[in-house]
Amino acid sequence: MSRTLIISDTQHPYEHPDALEFCLAVYKTFKCDAAIHVGDELDLHSFGKWVTDPDLHGPGRELEAAIENLQGWYKAF
Repeated sequence: MSRTLIISDTQHPYEHPDALEFCLAVYKTFKCDAAIHVGDELDLHSFGKWVTDPDLHGPGRELEAAIENLQGWYKAF
């Protein structure tokens, strides 16, 4: 029987600091064969309809930080 880990709402670059470690633990514990991310991989805070926090990254730096953060996820899955 195959098992797939479903991941959503990681909101990079503002993901929970333990999110990758947790997802890897679940993947290994349940002996998953695949992992699928179903949405909201990036936060896109600077483009959202909500009030933006001026202390967070601007659009360019937010994208750069998200790409950096995702490297570990790409390697893991």
